[in-house]
Amino acid sequence: MVDRQVKQWHEPCPGIKIIKTSGEEELASLIAETCAASIQTAKDLWGLPPPGDCHIHVMTSWQKFVFTAAPWYLRPVLVTSYPFWAARV
Repeated sequence: MVDRQVKQWHEPCPGIKIIKTSGEEELASLIAETCAASIQTAKDLWGLPPPGDCHIHVMTSWQKFVFTAAPWYLRPVLVTSYPFWAARV
């Protein structure tokens, strides 16, 4: 259900790791450009440095979002209750 071929992509957004799977390159590129512009704006206007340890996960399907972003202790509950709520999403 979840694609485990995770790649990390760093440029042009220094200090921020954009984590994506194959097929999400175009969206990851757009996110990276937006992050770079936002970081530069925060630096110019308020003198803020880039975040120290920041990860952005690109998830284009709701299944990936639900099952990847959920804490480990909630995953069994989500899997067992999936047939009851999946049709409503």
